[in-house]
Amino acid sequence: MAVGAVLPNDIRIAVNVAPAQLVSTGFADRFRQALHRHQLAAHRVDVEVTESAVVDPEARTAIAELRRAGCGVAIDDFGTGYSSFASLQDMPITQLKIDRAFISRLDLPDGARASAIVRAIVDVADASGLSCVAEGVETQAQHRIVRDLGCTTQGYIEARPMPASEIDSYLTGRI
Repeated sequence: MAVGAVLPNDIRIAVNVAPAQLVSTGFADRFRQALHRHQLAAHRVDVEVTESAVVDPEARTAIAELRRAGCGVAIDDFGTGYSSFASLQDMPITQLKIDRAFISRLDLPDGARASAIVRAIVDVADASGLSCVAEGVETQAQHRIVRDLGCTTQGYIEARPMPASEIDSYLTGRI
């Protein structure tokens, strides 16, 4: 069965792509072919790249091609890299993924500072028309704080890593 055929409508696939892959010849074409081969609609896929990849001109060309194909593009580990607000507005992206370094501190006694940073990133995402995901959410307290800030979550609170053979039953249980 094709991957796209078994995914509930609210599930998206995230694919980490290294900067070296983005600048390799024909990457965007090969990526689109893989989507077609696996019958996965591009609008259900988020390509995750590092901030450094988004500022590289060659990588930006491939990212722009993936965006034109309908894929989302997320800056992974946002807040720990090279982005400036000036470059953020010109990047061909759809999502910011807040690095777990901020999320892991939210429910600690000194979590107010981390919460302020997460709130600022969520506000920047909202003002820029981008979605925002918090990485590494592991506790109920972190989950509550992140959701209260208006951000979706990703991490062990949602699901633990699992073998491919268990994914169908996991997804069936979500419906």
